[in-house]
Amino acid sequence: MSHKKSLEFNGMIQILKSIFLGGIAFFSLILYGLGILKPLEILIIIIGLVVVHYAPKLRKKKKSYDQTGLRTSQIETLKNQLETYLENEKPYLNETLCRASLSGALGITPNNLSQVLSQSLNTNFYDLLNRYRVEEVKKRLVDPRYENYKIIAIAYDCGFSSKAVFNKVFKKITNTNPSDYKKQAIRN
Repeated sequence: MSHKKSLEFNGMIQILKSIFLGGIAFFSLILYGLGILKPLEILIIIIGLVVVHYAPKLRKKKKSYDQTGLRTSQIETLKNQLETYLENEKPYLNETLCRASLSGALGITPNNLSQVLSQSLNTNFYDLLNRYRVEEVKKRLVDPRYENYKIIAIAYDCGFSSKAVFNKVFKKITNTNPSDYKKQAIRN
C-alpha cells in the first residue's frame, strides 16, 4: 500500500472510530435519560471512551533522531564545523537565511543540522540565528564606526527583518532593551 493510501486509510479508521465512540456516548445518554443507566455508569463509560480515544496518542514515540545515523563523534565534528562557519562567514546577517541553505553550505541535510543543533547546542535553528544576530548587534552598538547608525538600521544589517521581532529577541537574550544596552555599554 502506498504512503498516501496508507494515510487515507488511517484517516478513515480515525473517522469511523470517532463515529463509533460518539455513538456509544450518545446511546449511553439515551439510556441514562430512560433511567436505565446511573450517573456513575455514564461517567465510567465516558472515561473508558476517553482512554480508548487517547491511549494510542500517549504511547512513547521514538526519538526523532534515531533514524539519522549520526554518531556522537560526527555530531561534535559537525557542531565545530557549524560554529566555525557561522563565525567566519556570518551567514546569519542574511535575513533570508533558512535551514536548507545553511545545511547546504555545510554539506549536510537539514535534518542532520537540526540534530546537531538540538543534541549538541540545545537549541533550534531560529534561536541559534537570533543569538548570533543579537551578538553582532551588541558589537556594533559599541563600535565607533556605527555610532551614527540608528539601532534599527544596525538590527536590519544584522539579519533581523522587523523591528518588533528584533526588540523581542534582543530583550529575551539580554534582559534589556537595545537603547538601554547601548547607553550602559557606552558608559562602561
